[in-house]
Amino acid sequence: MTFGQARQSAVSQLAKTWPVIEQPLPIEFLELHIEQGPILEEKGLSVGIVSAICEQKRFTVTVRGQTNHAGTTPQHLRRDALKAAAKLICDLDEAAGKIGEPLVFTVGELTVQPGSSNVIPGLVKFSVDVRHPDKQIVDQFEALLRKKASQTPKVTVQVDRWLDSRPAIMDARLKHQFEQLIAKRGLAYMTLPSGAGHDTQIMNLKVPTAMLFVPSRNGISHSPKEYTAPADLETGITILKAQLYQECY
Repeated sequence: MTFGQARQSAVSQLAKTWPVIEQPLPIEFLELHIEQGPILEEKGLSVGIVSAICEQKRFTVTVRGQTNHAGTTPQHLRRDALKAAAKLICDLDEAAGKIGEPLVFTVGELTVQPGSSNVIPGLVKFSVDVRHPDKQIVDQFEALLRKKASQTPKVTVQVDRWLDSRPAIMDARLKHQFEQLIAKRGLAYMTLPSGAGHDTQIMNLKVPTAMLFVPSRNGISHSPKEYTAPADLETGITILKAQLYQECY
């Protein structure tokens, strides 16, 4: 059973006792957040306007070869799952580089079985995380991943996608108002996509949304080293307050 099926089953059971009612929603949703990346700091900017929250897909890739003795199996007869996985990862990384930024490609998990120094690996699993603000680009990368997996020699490769999130495109009118408010204060800014997910991504399903970023030192977040200068925080708050005031009054 998938998560979606389990959720639907749970909701249907609860609905027999309690009514399912759509909660009141705001007319629009604005969010101020640290960038969680290094781009604004690199550009020397104190504020950025988010264009979209990226489409994101995640996969588990399983490579099956043949476990055998490291000392007695000739090179030409090996079906080494780890070497095949390593080449596939490098090929995908090269393909991502050719597509170019803002596409990002990450392998963050890798397991090797049986995991012994004198045994040829017979099974490898690794994760793939790919993100881009354009859904078509991410779909194209998935097609490339599956094609390269099917063409990997001497082993079998299985690709399982377990996350597929839609991109969240920010509202043009709200973005334009941010641009005007920032320009009015004589501040330099840039427009950039968010590679990380945010509350705005969820609210974007229901209402118009917009986001502001302020810089993160060295692009570090979710860490004790996370830091944004107080002056940059104040800039973000000032722009957000001005936008809220303009929308409300």
